Amino acid sequence: MNQCDHCQNELSDRRVYLDRNVQVFCYSNEGELVQAQALYSDSLKHFCSVGCADVSVPEVMDSLGLSILPPTTNPVGTCAKCNGPVDMTAPHVAYVLMEATKVTKPWLTHLEVHNDEYLCVVCPNCDGQLMQEEWQIADEDEAALSDVASARGKETA
Repeated sequence: MNQCDHCQNELSDRRVYLDRNVQVFCYSNEGELVQAQALYSDSLKHFCSVGCADVSVPEVMDSLGLSILPPTTNPVGTCAKCNGPVDMTAPHVAYVLMEATKVTKPWLTHLEVHNDEYLCVVCPNCDGQLMQEEWQIADEDEAALSDVASARGKETA
């Protein structure tokens, strides 16, 4: 992804991502949100600026049949597709707009997040099939990586 998905300009290391995450919210005993744990993340679009994202993101969300409906920090959110309840303590899909800088070190590449904004969450009924497919792909990827590591180990032995 070297070009902005809106204006086609070259992307710098600092960019805006539209991500689709499978995540779980963790709460304290008092019901306060403590952590949002991402279980899986997929970048759908990359933008060179917030301005390009502001123009394109509503169109992308509309094409997915989703309303921009930012969730609260409550344990039950509202699905952006059917307006039904979303159990935030169970794995669920969230769409997030994130401004971050890609930091590359010889031993690690990571994102330094400057700002993130939850656009919406989706209930398992509206997105459950995709979640099952993602878990299957993730399991297959993990098995494939294990096979590659085993093969490389045998080559060096």
